[in-house]
Amino acid sequence: MRKLMWFTLGFGMAGALCAFFRPGLWCLAGIGAIAVGLLALFLLRKMEKKHPTPLLCLGLGLGILWCGFYTGILLKPAYDGDGTVGELRAEVCDYPKETKYGGSVEGYVPLEGRRYRTLIYLKDAIPDLKPGDEITFRGELRITAEGGNREPTYHRTQGIFLLAYAKTEAQVRRAEKVPLKYRPALWRCGIGEKIGELFPADAAGFLKGLLLGDKSDLDYGTKNDLSLAGLSHIVAVSGLHVSILFGALYLVTAKRRGPGLLIGIPLALAFAALAGFTPSVTRAAIMQILLLLAAGLGREYDPPTALSFAALVILIINPMAISAVSFQLSFGAVAGIFLLPGKIQRFLLAENRLNAAKGRSLRNRILRLLAGSVSVTLGASVFTTPLVAYYFGVVSLMAPLTNLLCLWAVSLTFQIGALACVLGFLWVSLGKILGWI
Repeated sequence: MRKLMWFTLGFGMAGALCAFFRPGLWCLAGIGAIAVGLLALFLLRKMEKKHPTPLLCLGLGLGILWCGFYTGILLKPAYDGDGTVGELRAEVCDYPKETKYGGSVEGYVPLEGRRYRTLIYLKDAIPDLKPGDEITFRGELRITAEGGNREPTYHRTQGIFLLAYAKTEAQVRRAEKVPLKYRPALWRCGIGEKIGELFPADAAGFLKGLLLGDKSDLDYGTKNDLSLAGLSHIVAVSGLHVSILFGALYLVTAKRRGPGLLIGIPLALAFAALAGFTPSVTRAAIMQILLLLAAGLGREYDPPTALSFAALVILIINPMAISAVSFQLSFGAVAGIFLLPGKIQRFLLAENRLNAAKGRSLRNRILRLLAGSVSVTLGASVFTTPLVAYYFGVVSLMAPLTNLLCLWAVSLTFQIGALACVLGFLWVSLGKILGWI
């Protein structure tokens, strides 16, 4: 079952190359890696030995070929349009946002028969737009991936491969209703407005971050406090939020397989869509779905295989996602949780340190609970701490302690906040009462 892990590791290496170089002419390298993998597989079978090298090479080779096809064929019209100025048309897929210099909105721009998700910087006043509306304007295109006329941007990791800078005011053609494919954006907007209605202003910004990952209403002081405390991840929707959501689901369904499958799979997909299918949420949603399917079908659930499958799915959809900070932090944290907590816990509970016997006394139970929590927190931090230091230039030394002390409260706040929103849509007064609590 761990074979997929080695294949995905090779595929991920190809994705990393794709993120930082344009692999348009790498076909020979990909074919060579596949040939080496097949040859190694043949020789190892003859010697009746097992080794991860063949799968690693096959993953690398197929990954290189896929990345070459992705950038050389699928993204070719986007590369060809890089730097051009002309009349552009876009179908809006989200609500507009204010920026320092005006406003922006995401939409799909058609080029040579393909549609590319584009971040459009609007000129002058921000029009009243909703998903499904069509806008026409004169603007300049810029590709966000490696190999363009200018430096690549982080947008490519989100599946946004073009930036458009409007030179004229956008002409709008209204859609009769929001298309089904854009309904998550409509839900996200509606929930955000409901949070603002139910909660006081100082709490509404935090709740938007906690439930939706929208940090736009958080003031600088709160963001800075969360960063210094090592708790910034609680307002960036991630696997933590998916686990809290499904903890509540298992409590409601009493862990029954049937209701868990019927409710859990649509819930995982809906929540991932609501959060915009960010790498961390997509990873958690895929793993939760695999866990539900394994339980429903009576099959063994192997966490490393599920983690590898989730990574493979994300990288096939967008090979450049591997360079996203959220991708690296999410997979690094889960890998650390899978690999290290058992060893850390055994170290902490060794008799010559904490003298925690296997008895069922209250003292030993508390020691084991604390050791388990500390080991999971430290395990998740082993791979993520260097990444945080590299990307953000700061490491919170109190993060393990603050997470240990605060995550139970975060879980409770998330569940009560979500319940308040649900009740708020049914009966505003009841939602406000729960929100006040």
